Amino acid sequence: STGSPFFSGHLTLEQCRLIDVPGGHSLLCAECQGDLGIGGRLWDGALVLLEYLAESWQPGTYLELGSGTGLVGLSCALWGAK
Repeated sequence: STGSPFFSGHLTLEQCRLIDVPGGHSLLCAECQGDLGIGGRLWDGALVLLEYLAESWQPGTYLELGSGTGLVGLSCALWGAK
């Protein structure tokens, strides 16, 4: 147990997804749908937005106001966003 009020068990392979981020990076996203609600889920919209940003990426400062696992914000950070 992690001692977290949101997560009381161990992650299983069924809860983890390895996402290939454009640019040669990979991120392992752990989903805890039952415990964390919408914030514990990797949304299809995040994958679509990630592809769009990869095609039109320009360096700069970004503010990501999404919900879920944070895949878009983490990917932007990997690409050098501030």
